[in-house]
Amino acid sequence: MKTLTRAALAAVALSLSLGVARGEDKAKRPDKATVGEVAPELSVSGWKNAKSAIKMDDLVGQVVVLKFWAKWCPQCLSGLKPLNKLATETYKDKKVTFIAIHDKKDHDQMADFVARNKFLFTCCEDDKGETFKAFGGKKDLPYNVLIDKKGKVRKLDWDVDEKEIDKLLAE
Repeated sequence: MKTLTRAALAAVALSLSLGVARGEDKAKRPDKATVGEVAPELSVSGWKNAKSAIKMDDLVGQVVVLKFWAKWCPQCLSGLKPLNKLATETYKDKKVTFIAIHDKKDHDQMADFVARNKFLFTCCEDDKGETFKAFGGKKDLPYNVLIDKKGKVRKLDWDVDEKEIDKLLAE
């Protein structure tokens, strides 16, 4: 009986460790972002330039840059063309995902704006403001989040630069 119990426990431990290694630790997503901890889930809609809705667990193994922005924010708008270049040229064939998350105000205008400006990075709408709040946003935009390949938040700030992305890619 002890041998059977040990074998069963070993099988459970192995399957759990394999699941965690593949990023399947889905039950551990927190409600709030904390630097050094696993990122919260995205609570967004209206995906553009994505084949389907993206979950944080889908992004394990990639560096992720979340950019919170709004059409009414001049500083946000000035950062979108450089973001498009990063996504379509600089990091095109690298394991980096850029997701631009539009503010809840005027979120219904985001899709037309993205199409008119020919932005090719992934965009979505934070129509209830839940994701912005979960990632520590107060009221200032633009707001950026840098997430490492393990799915952990590395930076919550108004800016993310290429050196930081490159450093996480190298890890």
